[in-house]
Amino acid sequence: MRITPVLVLLVLLLARPIPALAQSATPAVASPVPARGDFAGLVDIGGRKLYLECHGEGSPTVVLISGYRSSGRYWTDDLLHPDAPRTMVLPGVAETTRVCTYDRPGAVATSGEDLLVSRSDPVAQPRTTPEAVVELHALLQAAAIPGPYVLAAHSWGGFLARLYASTYPDDVVGLVLVDAYSERVETLLPPARWAALVRLNQALGSTTVVPLAGYGDEETVDYYADNAVVRAAVAASPLPPMPLAVLAHGRPFDLPAEILAPYGLTAAELEAVYRANSESLATLVPQARFFVASQSGHDIHQDQPELVVEAIRQVVEGVRHPDTWYDLASCCATNPTSGQAQNATPAASPAAGVKSTAIVVSATNDPLRVPGSDGVDHLEYDLLVTNGFTAPVTLTSIAVLASDGEPLLQLDGDALVTATQPLIGRTPTAAIPASGTVAVVMDVTVPPDRAVERLDHRITYEVAPDAPVRSLIGSFGIDGPQLPVDPRPTTILAPPLRGDGWLANSGCCAAASIHRGVRVPVGGARIGKPETFAIDFARLRDGQPFAGDGARPEDWYGFGAEVLAVANGAVVAVHEGYPEQIPQQPVTHVTTPEDFGGNAITLEIAPGVYAYYAHLQPGSITVAVGDQVTTGQVLGRLGNTGNSSGPHLHFGLIDDPDPLVGASLPMAFDHWTLQGNFDLAAYDARDGDVPAGLILLDEPEPQTGTLQLYLDVADFG
Repeated sequence: MRITPVLVLLVLLLARPIPALAQSATPAVASPVPARGDFAGLVDIGGRKLYLECHGEGSPTVVLISGYRSSGRYWTDDLLHPDAPRTMVLPGVAETTRVCTYDRPGAVATSGEDLLVSRSDPVAQPRTTPEAVVELHALLQAAAIPGPYVLAAHSWGGFLARLYASTYPDDVVGLVLVDAYSERVETLLPPARWAALVRLNQALGSTTVVPLAGYGDEETVDYYADNAVVRAAVAASPLPPMPLAVLAHGRPFDLPAEILAPYGLTAAELEAVYRANSESLATLVPQARFFVASQSGHDIHQDQPELVVEAIRQVVEGVRHPDTWYDLASCCATNPTSGQAQNATPAASPAAGVKSTAIVVSATNDPLRVPGSDGVDHLEYDLLVTNGFTAPVTLTSIAVLASDGEPLLQLDGDALVTATQPLIGRTPTAAIPASGTVAVVMDVTVPPDRAVERLDHRITYEVAPDAPVRSLIGSFGIDGPQLPVDPRPTTILAPPLRGDGWLANSGCCAAASIHRGVRVPVGGARIGKPETFAIDFARLRDGQPFAGDGARPEDWYGFGAEVLAVANGAVVAVHEGYPEQIPQQPVTHVTTPEDFGGNAITLEIAPGVYAYYAHLQPGSITVAVGDQVTTGQVLGRLGNTGNSSGPHLHFGLIDDPDPLVGASLPMAFDHWTLQGNFDLAAYDARDGDVPAGLILLDEPEPQTGTLQLYLDVADFG
């Protein structure tokens, strides 16, 4: 269960239940706070103590300020995925500079059903925004946290940060405002509607003091009443020119009409006001950068922490090297459209220092890691490159680097052309047509013991010298996107078949594989990758998949093989009634998306993990929806139904029961033997009936917890 912290303006998020209070040990008092290294403890600010946590080293010091009623845990802890935590903002920033966060009295965080209360001493509530500013300054002074500071602040914390910058102007050299509230919201609404919004806030408890059992009062601030104070302060001491990044949420809030309607408000109106507020904050100084985190709600630092880390990193670099602020890669350029890794939509003008380009680059997904049978781990994703220019564009190089700068992959020349494909199909593509989009299949390999948290990219391209208005292009190189490696582990499975000679006729990770090139637009919002790790199994005997001319399904050596459950699970979908196709002939009976798999079974083997089996024999399926199955149980027999040109088993893991909507998930088999590989080019070029293509190893290689790769031949025992 996720409970979003209180959001100023859209206060429906205030009306939340209070989960069970989680008790934890209070950190020991520590003083003084070291200028480098790790620190987490209580700091005495004169009669009471505040919890402070600092990591990393370097200048400027980044101070992370949480939103209303929200503790520092929102910067340090993965509250959305506690069982498989990602790198969150504070540890991510600590790789670049010194960074600290703290708990205000009465602030909380929620994780599952637990309410994690502030680790600072409680105080009587309510308080004011100016009091919170004085408190933060006292903490930084008492802990001797070295300045200058970059303040990175969320929601009401942005309101607090701007007042701090006006109150202590010599201390602040940079700002990152994350979906921040400001006094400008009041002026963006007609007076009557602003008054209605205030009444709604109050009715939902925004200014009601709530006692927390075993602690004290929950943080309570009438920040609306502080608008005039902040407005006067920023007018008297306006923000001087400095690096400023503003991030706004892109995923609209779910605001029930029945709550808004009595106050004459609508969700669309409030969403528009909040966006306008964020855009206005990007006008506080020249060359500010404004971006929309298209896959985030209000808690961008929890939904997409890598975006906030990148914004802070660029502001820090802008502080360290002011002359390079114009030349920095655009803030949060992890990707410009929607999807798992298509995160941040740039909304800055060229005045913000971002150079014009002919292309826009995004990704289908955050890189997914899987151990391969070749002894290395593979990081899989596609780059999507859109040509927004008047003439064709030719990619000339793509370099992939680890976050520490180590080169991991270089694509250029023929290798780059081979990896570049149209969105539909696998034809190698050298040029991107005007207003066209291509996909670049990215297969980055690393040793199994090499930790990789992020992949950086450097991309170069060319446009013909005589192309119309070529002078509009300000840069022929792009630094980005920066993609965090998906932390989810590989799912280990039992094989879905028995016996030897099983060829991965399609699979991961080569660009030539049919599965690796499958891309499906989903919901009008993203380009999905449903088959990246899926395998088409066809059986070989003496290097051949069938006897004679293979005109009948029965001629194929894999036809009729028992198909097995790869894990314990529940049957969630069964599709039946499809006849066998005639091998090597155009398919029939495929007229809807549901027809592609023919006779098929879907198992749920873990929450959000579905095993999909397709092209099974008519009448062979032995299970029904709702059945519980066990590992190794026979589910059906290998056939040639649906979109199939020859008998084979299509098998893979996806994160949705719909095989076209779901994203392919990394998988590996617990125990199997690599018999050899298949040379498809040699097989296609064979002369007459002479077997060609199968290359057996002198000594078969036992495999444990690896994925059978494209054109591997496996013995499953």
